[in-house]
Amino acid sequence: MLVKAKIKLTFNQIALEEAGRYAAEDADVTLQLHLKMWPDLQKHKGPLNVFENIEMPLVPVLSRIERNGVKIDPKVLHNHSEELTLRLAELEKKAHEIAGEEFNLSSTKQLQTILFEKTGH
Repeated sequence: MLVKAKIKLTFNQIALEEAGRYAAEDADVTLQLHLKMWPDLQKHKGPLNVFENIEMPLVPVLSRIERNGVKIDPKVLHNHSEELTLRLAELEKKAHEIAGEEFNLSSTKQLQTILFEKTGH
């Protein structure tokens, strides 16, 4: 049995002509998605508001973060992680109480059963 290994390269490790084809295809797909999705997005004010007033203003900020990185205080991160772990456990317990049984919240199949078959939603 022949197994192919996937080698992950960064964009700057790819030959220029191959990178050019990829970039052109990426731009083309992006344009096609825009042409298909923009008219639908304009019909729905809620998602359009999120797009225009939350997502688009974040683009330059996220771009700077990607380019420059961000400083993280490990102690603060650890504290937040502990707090979120406790909060997640509370929410999971509440979900089990509402459902009347324990189930794996990470399982789409189990969620489907709970949400659509057992609760009738």
